[in-house]
Amino acid sequence: MKMKQIAGWVSIALFFLSWGSHAQEYRNVDETIQSYPVSFASPKALAQRLAADFKTEPERVRGLFTWMATHIDYDMPLYREIARGGKVAFWYKSENDRKAQERAFTADLAVRTLRSHKAVCQGYTALFRTVCNELGIDCIDISGTAKSTLSQIGRLPAKSNHVWNAVKIDGVWQLVDVTWAAGNVNEKGQFVRRFNPAYFCTPPERFFLNHFPEDTRLASTVPSPNEFARLPLFYSTYLQSECELVSPTAGCLSTDRPVRIPFRFNGLPDDAELGYCFNGDRYLNRAVVSREGDATYFEVPLQPGQKGYLTVFLNNRSLVAYKIGSK
Repeated sequence: MKMKQIAGWVSIALFFLSWGSHAQEYRNVDETIQSYPVSFASPKALAQRLAADFKTEPERVRGLFTWMATHIDYDMPLYREIARGGKVAFWYKSENDRKAQERAFTADLAVRTLRSHKAVCQGYTALFRTVCNELGIDCIDISGTAKSTLSQIGRLPAKSNHVWNAVKIDGVWQLVDVTWAAGNVNEKGQFVRRFNPAYFCTPPERFFLNHFPEDTRLASTVPSPNEFARLPLFYSTYLQSECELVSPTAGCLSTDRPVRIPFRFNGLPDDAELGYCFNGDRYLNRAVVSREGDATYFEVPLQPGQKGYLTVFLNNRSLVAYKIGSK
C-alpha cells in the first residue's frame, strides 16, 4: 500500500529550521481544538473551520495536527492486512496514469480517514496534506524507515515502512509525524491513544534519530545509513522529554569482562525517576542517580558474554534501548 511520494521536491535541498514546538506555545490552539466536533463532512470543511478560528499558518497547522492526533486511531487490523501483503494501492500503466491515480487515491484516502477515524501512516499523511493544501499551505509526504523495534538496533535502514509529512510554515519547511503523535501500540498489539506533541515541527537532529528518509536529497540533514544503524532505539518519550542522551551513544554494547556502563543525560528534571531492565527481567531496576548541574548520571552493570536488550525508563516509560552482546 506504499505510495511513492508525489512531485513537490522542486528546489529542495530541503531546509528545516528548528523553531520550538513546546506545548506552552500552542496551549490556546490545543484548548480551542478540544471544542471541535468529533467529525467533519470533508477535508475542506475541516480546513474552513481552522481558517476561521486561527489567523496564522503556525496556528492552523498546529490545530490540524492536534485535531488529527486526538481523533484518529491507528488501524491495527489494516496494518496487519498490509503486513500480510493483502492490500495494493493501485496499478498503473504509465507515468501520467500513475500521477492521476495517485491524486485520486490520496483524495479518497483522506476522506476515508476523516470519516472512519482510523488509518495507518498513509491515511494520516494523506489527510494532513489534503487539509494543508485546502489551507493554501505547501505540504509533502516523506517515505522512509521508522526505527521502532529492538531488532532494528544495529541494522541498516531497510525497505521503507513509514511515511510522514514536511510542511512549509511561514516559508520554512518543518517535520511532522501525526501518526506517531497519536499514540502507540502496547505489548498486546493494541493501539493506545496518547497525544505526543513532540512530533510537531520536530528539530531534524531529534526527528531523524528514529526516522530515516529514503530520498537521498535529504542526506545533508540526516545521519548516514551506517550512523543510523548504530544509534540506540529512541522511543517517543525521549522526544517528548526534551532531554539529551550524552552517553552511551552507540546502540550496541558488548563486553568480555564485568563492567558498569556509565550513562549520562542532560536536561532531565530533578524529580525524574530513572530505571532499567534487560529483556527477561520481571521487574524494573531503579537507577541510583547522581546529579551535577544539568547532568544526570547512573551506571548499569553488564556481565561477560551477556546478550539481549537493555531498556532505560523515564518515569516508568521506555526512553531508550540498546542491544547487548554485539559490537
